[in-house]
Amino acid sequence: MVENVVSLGNAYVTDFNTSTPPYWYNIQNLKPIKDYNIRVSCMNEVGWTGFSPWIIASTTEGAPSAPPTNVTLSINESTSLVVVSWTKPPASQMNGELQSYRISHIWQNSDLFVAAEKKIIPGVYFPS
Repeated sequence: MVENVVSLGNAYVTDFNTSTPPYWYNIQNLKPIKDYNIRVSCMNEVGWTGFSPWIIASTTEGAPSAPPTNVTLSINESTSLVVVSWTKPPASQMNGELQSYRISHIWQNSDLFVAAEKKIIPGVYFPS
């Protein structure tokens, strides 16, 4: 249970209280690729101890939280080629290093719509 949240300008101190046992606590809703400083104290019927030393926990990458933007198409009718271009998501929403993109397209073949996907790896060209 969150007991207290204190703003320190660009950071927040959040206090969680839990009973014992167990001697662990799950801190949830952490952001990807962030460092969290954590310390623990305990109490009995008389009062609280001081805190343990700060330890740093770093979260790992997460999936991007925004899709590419400014998606555009260029059509070359003489070669029947369509070039798709886009802008990568904002750095604050990449949540790690981008490794690839997926382009989905649908075309009509008689009365049947067929969907296809191509996985695009930066710097690698996949001819159709």
